[in-house]
Amino acid sequence: MNRILSVFIPAIILFGYIYQLGSPIETSGGTLPPLGKFFNPFTGFWKNAENTNPRKEQTINLDGLSEPATVMLDERLVPHIFAGNEQDLVMIQGYLHAKYRLWQMDITSRQAAGRLAEIFGENLLANDQRMRRMGLARTAEKFADRWQQCDEYTLLKKYVDGINQYITQLQPAEYPFEFKLFGYKPEKWSIEKTAQVVLSMNLMLCGRNEDLMASNTLALIGEERFKELFPRWNPKQSPIIPKEIKWEFQTKKPAGEIKSLGFFPGEFINDYPPSIGSNNWAVSGEKTLKGHPILCNDPHLSLTLPSIWYELQMCTEGYNAYGVSLPGIPYIAIGFNDHVAWGETNVGMDVSDLYEIEWTDSAQQKYILDGQTKSIQTDIEEFRIKGTDPVYDTIKLTDWGPVFIEEGRSLSLKWLPNLATDNCIVGSFRQLNQANNFDEYYNALRLFKSPAQNFAFASQSGDIALKVQGDLPIKPENEGQFIMPGNTSTNDWSGYIPFDETPFVKNPSRGFVSSANQNSTDTTYPYKYHGYFDDYRGRTLNEALSAMNEITVEKMQDLQNSTYSKLAAELTPLLINSIAQKEGDNKWIGMLGSWNYYYDKDAQSPIIFEIWKDEFYRLLWDEFYTYQDESQLEILFPETWKTIDLIESDPEHPYFDIVGTEEKENADDVIRKSFENATEEIDSLFSADSELTWKKYRTVKINHLSRIPAFSEIGIDVGGIASALNSVKETHGPSWRMVVQLSDPVQAWGIYPGGQSGNPGSPYYKNMIKDWAEGNYYKLDHPHGAAEMDDKALIKLNILP
Repeated sequence: MNRILSVFIPAIILFGYIYQLGSPIETSGGTLPPLGKFFNPFTGFWKNAENTNPRKEQTINLDGLSEPATVMLDERLVPHIFAGNEQDLVMIQGYLHAKYRLWQMDITSRQAAGRLAEIFGENLLANDQRMRRMGLARTAEKFADRWQQCDEYTLLKKYVDGINQYITQLQPAEYPFEFKLFGYKPEKWSIEKTAQVVLSMNLMLCGRNEDLMASNTLALIGEERFKELFPRWNPKQSPIIPKEIKWEFQTKKPAGEIKSLGFFPGEFINDYPPSIGSNNWAVSGEKTLKGHPILCNDPHLSLTLPSIWYELQMCTEGYNAYGVSLPGIPYIAIGFNDHVAWGETNVGMDVSDLYEIEWTDSAQQKYILDGQTKSIQTDIEEFRIKGTDPVYDTIKLTDWGPVFIEEGRSLSLKWLPNLATDNCIVGSFRQLNQANNFDEYYNALRLFKSPAQNFAFASQSGDIALKVQGDLPIKPENEGQFIMPGNTSTNDWSGYIPFDETPFVKNPSRGFVSSANQNSTDTTYPYKYHGYFDDYRGRTLNEALSAMNEITVEKMQDLQNSTYSKLAAELTPLLINSIAQKEGDNKWIGMLGSWNYYYDKDAQSPIIFEIWKDEFYRLLWDEFYTYQDESQLEILFPETWKTIDLIESDPEHPYFDIVGTEEKENADDVIRKSFENATEEIDSLFSADSELTWKKYRTVKINHLSRIPAFSEIGIDVGGIASALNSVKETHGPSWRMVVQLSDPVQAWGIYPGGQSGNPGSPYYKNMIKDWAEGNYYKLDHPHGAAEMDDKALIKLNILP
């Protein structure tokens, strides 16, 4: 018996072990793949290790290629594509996007389509439901259908074909690492998936909505106080279009009024901060040392691994373009060619409105609009969930859009990207890649509808320009800032600002064009609008460029990396002047008094200022915090620039009185009290670590898209702050820095934090992140033929039919 047991017990244990190795592992964060498959030395993650000494020359065969082409990958794995025609060019781009960024493309399209729960489990179900309810999946279908009318549709199909040729030749052992980790396989790519990637960018750049918060705040404090604390215009603002520009057209002001509809429960989840932060500018040759225009661009987006961008050169007969592309979308989005350069920042105008639906009965199948009874349409959505049964959700559709929030009161969402289905973004990028002059740049923008961007431009011929471009709604007088009654179409948009009337400037007398997410225009612009605008970087940029002459590439690179904060420069003196006499030789006051307002990585003063600023803000607006905590309703808080304005213009304002104290405080009292509170935290921090610096206090991390810490870079050695041109936040920052000198030939420099490869273990990541953090740049070589790179290329790909 003992002998039998000695044989069977180990066998049972062995079979149990084998079973476990072959079974998925359920965790609180989702389902992990079977360990046996994942660690299999022949097909598991070991196969994804990148070869740092790859074969110098390789051959790839692509069906449908019309003639041989060459791709030279440089030492950073940047591909330089040399193709005989444009169809081959975009097919190869698609192949390379898939080869290096397939999982990124897959997960981006799934996010927009509301299909993340299929991979990660029910934790992502609520997010999927929100995406479907918002309309991204439905709109992607419409985009794919409408794009058939675009001139670029054949090219778009070639791009998709290139992606799929890479996917179909993959064996499971060759799947990108993340597919193995999460236990699924790549799907065939489609034009609809490209549309989903486009809509994912729209969600990031124009998906914000504060109507619910604004409406609750209006109901809380009343119209008069709301107008005082939440004005549409900062009088210190330096807009994108210079104030001296005169508008040669007039327009009627649409009807409307500010009207409180009371309090609204629920939440509108905004996935991204109100001003992510980007800069672009172009200076004329008259202001540069060498007499050539210089264009600069640094879009500040989510910092991720892999990077949002994929860098490449696309060279064929007729044009030679270089820059960064969005994996999943053909052509170069930001870049230059042999004649011109272009770059984008986000406009930030509000293109999203909520309307309250007036139902006819409790069944909520019919509603009132303009005195008529209208029937809803419904979409029944199926949500597949990893590890469990599907869930079904019914989405109600009205003339305004989907019913997006249903918590006691029903709110429909009208969102521009769901309407702009003629958004031929691929055509716009294509024409920018091929542009030779100002006219071709200007006309390329006609196809670009959303998300609205500030397109800066410079050319070898000397022109500089900037156009605010996108479908910009003409809204009622109150500009859709609040939830509006959905029972009358008088609250609807009345079309879009005509293309030739969107804000624009060419060759201004000041010698530069610029944008940093500030207001597009001053208040003289005939069309009224509101949005989510930055109040500091635009002023910093315009003041710096106005003062500069004999500009060089190096000066522009330094400006992109500037950590100077105008917010700190304006608020710090107000704070320390109020208490300097009473505090005497206080160490922290002394440090702030000698601070230059730069958020350098090794500085200590930014820590003191940030702690004090936050405590002062909390004490000043204590009524808002108290109300939010007690009511659990979403509300707005006054902007920092308005806080500064109150200290300067009305230090006895009632809001300076702290709730819960017998005294009636003014600005000086709140400043002193906040300093006392902040000092406790500051003393504690520096007692624990006297060498504490800004880079240690504020942790910057570049998350892998899977959000797995082991694949992410945490604790980047970098300075910066949201209000500086080097607008580095905890998880956002300059996703691509580019400086282009429009000389003959064109010269350019650029960098982004991450590497070309999508592999989380890529050895190419580390150096680029370090160089990015240190403010370094790489020279962007863009030769006209593969032969010019024979001695420089790391890998040569011979692409054959």
